Parts: sequence; C-alpha cells; structure tokens
Amino acid sequence: PKYIQDEDVGKRCIKFMTKCWGQARTETKALVEGKPVDSLTSEVNIGDGSPEAVRYGFTKAWIADVLFRLYQACNGLDMGLNDHDATDLFMEVCCHKDGLPYEVCGGNGLSTPSPPWHVVQDSVRDTFRDLYKNNSGGGKKKKSGGGRAKAATVAGQAYSAPTPSASSRGARGGGYGSWDKDSYG
Repeated sequence: PKYIQDEDVGKRCIKFMTKCWGQARTETKALVEGKPVDSLTSEVNIGDGSPEAVRYGFTKAWIADVLFRLYQACNGLDMGLNDHDATDLFMEVCCHKDGLPYEVCGGNGLSTPSPPWHVVQDSVRDTFRDLYKNNSGGGKKKKSGGGRAKAATVAGQAYSAPTPSASSRGARGGGYGSWDKDSYG
C-alpha cells in the first residue's frame, strides 16, 4: 500500500476520488459555459474564468470533496491518510498527463502541472485545516456528489479512470466548446 494501509479505507478513497472527479468536472464545465449549477457539491470556483483559474478551481474543489467524504466515511481524522500522504497522492494524480480533465489542462493550452504544484499543496493544507476544525466540534459539512480521477495506488490497488478518446477531448475544435453531453457521456 502506497498511501493508505487499510484496504477498506483505500477502496473508499478510490471510490471518492473517482466520484468527485466527475462531479467537479461537470460543475466546472457548467460554470465555464455560464450555465447555472443546481447543486454545487464540490464547490467549484473558477474565479475570473482564465485557464489558470479554471484549473485551480477544479483541482481545489476535487481535492476538498474527496478528503471531506473520506473524513465523514471514517468518522473523523482517523481516515488512514494524513496531510503529507494526501499531498503526495494528489500530487501524483494531478501531475500525471491524464490526471486532470483535458478541458482544464490541455484543452485550454495549459501543460500538465509539474510537481511540486502549489495548488495541490494549498488545497490539501486548507482542507486539512478545515477537517481539524470539524474534529474540534465546529466547521462545515460537505454535500455529496459524484466523479472520476486518474493514476495512483491506494491500498495496493491501481487507481485510474478512463481516458477520453481524442475526439471526445476536443480534437474537433478543442477547448471548452467541445464540452457536450455526447463527448463524455
């Protein structure tokens, strides 16, 4: 096991990483297109809408959603993943060529981030700060949502999500304009 020793907790983590990736992607897509989002489960904030802000918003929301879900599922900070290991896990995924959705990285002209990427470090640090607040009796609760992610090992299991085909990644014109429901199912 590379990041989480407990196999059951590792399976939950993989499930949450996968589920939250797709939810954050869907919400990011809607926000970029200027569409209202009915339920901001992963709390995506795309700032000024620049490519960097979109990538930052997706990443921060995805990481926070995964960690909050794992925290809730494991009844607190005894979730088998500390802030150091969480940073390593998300750094490995986010800095993998297929770790972030094409639209929030390659589709808008940004290259794959290189480790150490400050967005992962900041996101994990901020989320664990909030989790420590929750553990002491205060803090916010996360809503549930859904999604996908890429490339890592948790509890000895490979963690990956399907890579969209070139046509569904926007080869027909690229960028945000290629985000339609037929592209990603």
